Amino acid sequence: MRDVAFVGGAYVPIAEARVSLEDRAYQFGDGVYEALLAFGHKPFALREHFDRWERSCAALRLDCPYGRGQIEAIVGEALSRVQGDSLLVYMQVSRGVAPRAHAFPPEGTCAVFTLTVRPYPYDSRAHRQGDDAALAEDIRWGRCDIKCLNLLPNALAMQQAVEKGCTQAIFHRGGVVTECASANMYIVQKGRVITHPLTHEILAGVTRAHLLEDAAALGIPAEERPFTVEELYGADEAFSSSVGRRPTPVIRVEGRPIGGGGPGPVTNALQAAYRRRIARECGVPEETV
Repeated sequence: MRDVAFVGGAYVPIAEARVSLEDRAYQFGDGVYEALLAFGHKPFALREHFDRWERSCAALRLDCPYGRGQIEAIVGEALSRVQGDSLLVYMQVSRGVAPRAHAFPPEGTCAVFTLTVRPYPYDSRAHRQGDDAALAEDIRWGRCDIKCLNLLPNALAMQQAVEKGCTQAIFHRGGVVTECASANMYIVQKGRVITHPLTHEILAGVTRAHLLEDAAALGIPAEERPFTVEELYGADEAFSSSVGRRPTPVIRVEGRPIGGGGPGPVTNALQAAYRRRIARECGVPEETV
């Protein structure tokens, strides 16, 4: 099978999956999601993603109908049904199906859990060449630390970036960089990695946590503090990170080259360390990651 969805307790091709028109995910964006990769049919960083999933659900007062062990079994079964060495697992839970009303639905309404698995080829070009990025004013709500379904500002920012010929959008609030439309953001100054601290303004990225661990292991100093757009322009290097794109160099912002206008040595070192981490955890050859 090329792809699979788990919906209503059944595994079906994604094209055959159906959810109700009155699902609150569809009408309110009332839900939580996680996306993770699997290599050699083994999910990468599943524990870390479950931890964040549970934090997000608790913050939205949302009870998932499946526990961690049950979801892990669903993920394993879904992965076994799809061909490919690099696969994307997407899981989502909504508050359930009920007539449209802003307040929570009546007690007894069951949350709806869905999951998909599909091939996710690695974009090695972006890792070698880097991203051109555009800036976007960060107009999102005040709880960006919750991985919820409300992503319209992110989509608008990315579309504006694409229309400028860019491949990344970087959010800022009053000139202070927060994160990207779908990634965390970093600069490098004199060999030191700098990234926004964990506040309600950014998502606690799983890849972000891994990269800070890898930096420490490599002896690369790292600092969690706000940095400005002007610091970004003057940085020696810049990069973003997400599950799907890992650490990716940012080589230009609004047409202005960052550092030497190409991937820098700190970014390259963290990319290599992250490949080793994936290969080690998933038990696959490093050259296949």
